[in-house]
Amino acid sequence: MSEFEGPCWMAQGRYILVWHLGSGSLGDVYRAWDTHANEWRAIKVLSAWYSKKRVARGRFLAMAENWRALNHPHAVQVLDVGEQYERPYLVCEYLNSGTPADWVKISGPMAEQMALDVTIQVCRAVRAAHEQGLLHLDIKPENIHIASDGLCKVTDFGLGRVRETGVDLAKDSEMGVMDFMAPERRINMDAADERADVYSIAAILYNLLTDRRWRFRDTETVQPVAGMIREEFADVLNGALVKFHVRTSTVAELEAQLTRLYEISYMPDEGSAPLARPPLPAPPVPDIRTLPEFLAPDDFEEEDLSVVAPEIHTKRRITRRKSRIAKKPSFLKVYGRYILAVFLVTILVLVVAVPAKQGGTSVSVVAEASVSSWEAYDKYFEQQAMRLVGELIALGGNKDLLKLQGAKYFAARGVEHRYVAGNELLKLCEKEVTSVSRNVPKNARFNPDDIRQSIANIRTKRAVYEKTVREWEAEAATFNGRVATAVGAAPWPPVISR
Repeated sequence: MSEFEGPCWMAQGRYILVWHLGSGSLGDVYRAWDTHANEWRAIKVLSAWYSKKRVARGRFLAMAENWRALNHPHAVQVLDVGEQYERPYLVCEYLNSGTPADWVKISGPMAEQMALDVTIQVCRAVRAAHEQGLLHLDIKPENIHIASDGLCKVTDFGLGRVRETGVDLAKDSEMGVMDFMAPERRINMDAADERADVYSIAAILYNLLTDRRWRFRDTETVQPVAGMIREEFADVLNGALVKFHVRTSTVAELEAQLTRLYEISYMPDEGSAPLARPPLPAPPVPDIRTLPEFLAPDDFEEEDLSVVAPEIHTKRRITRRKSRIAKKPSFLKVYGRYILAVFLVTILVLVVAVPAKQGGTSVSVVAEASVSSWEAYDKYFEQQAMRLVGELIALGGNKDLLKLQGAKYFAARGVEHRYVAGNELLKLCEKEVTSVSRNVPKNARFNPDDIRQSIANIRTKRAVYEKTVREWEAEAATFNGRVATAVGAAPWPPVISR
């Protein structure tokens, strides 16, 4: 998503998005004003990369509802879940005192007791989620928010499941997601149980104590570091930062180990910064009457449907996805002329260059191609003629007569019969457009002159196609005679009845 362009509203005016707080691996987060509760909220909108995946979008909404049901003092509370033009979003309480990642970035490694206090609170929230059958799978320092009183709250419960539908590796690597992801999930995103969250919590503790990211290696273990990691801490970390089959099995077990370490840990220095930073000043809430609706930048546009549907007398501005309005051209529309040219050249080579005794196959190809080409072109005539019928009916033409002649055209069997029926249908269309052109309303969506031109274009193309196919058949017959003379056999292939 591109840069946030300014305040706007969403969810039918309930939320006013004021600030863009940041971009994560799954989407963008905004600071928003809740006009119903008169409080600040945080709104997370799923990224366009994941929103295009139907399974990912559904899984995001399902996980958000499960998180909404989680009520715990150390879990950020979800207040609302919805979709804005196929972009899922969730609304949660807004905490304005930073994250452990912010603290470490400013102040460096944490003291033992402060780091343990953070991770123990995380364990309590994740353990409560596990008791409800909800795995987090995306625990990292940026997903731990600090309240003004120093209480730590975990966010994004279960949203790691969205990545199982396909990983945006470039974005995940940029945001540091892989540094806290369990090694088995890097290989197989479906491999997930409580031990994946155990690994992530231990990786966070290592990061808070050392201001470094733990890089998993099969043969590498955490070593005591003077002034950062004591031997007791290294033992606990080594039990969690290993392969899953020998890892600490539950978050509750890890929480008990960290609680015992807390009793012997060093307290922060008196001059060290508090865990919660001073809250940022609240921005003014703009008047919603002066704001546009929230749309993902570069992903939506407006369309005036009064141009497409003139029968809608009230002019309405309706937003639609750009992907629905400007569809990519089909493969045949782009490359159809080249395929036809290659096909014609191939037929010419087969007819002229193949030796006589090997020419039976070539004659067969040419003769069969003529019939198949008739059928392919006939489909084109069918589409154009039926379009004309619809336009004439909309202008007030004889509905019963037009439908009857169209039914005869569909019922015709064989290329020649359909060709005759198609000509009769075109004659009827010419007659009807003449009869209704005098009483065409001013706001009619179809122009009689355009219909006449369409009929003329169809007749011209039919003539060209007929001439082309007849030429192919003549060449096939000539070549067939040369082959029969050369091999002294009966005419081959048998005449194809059409």
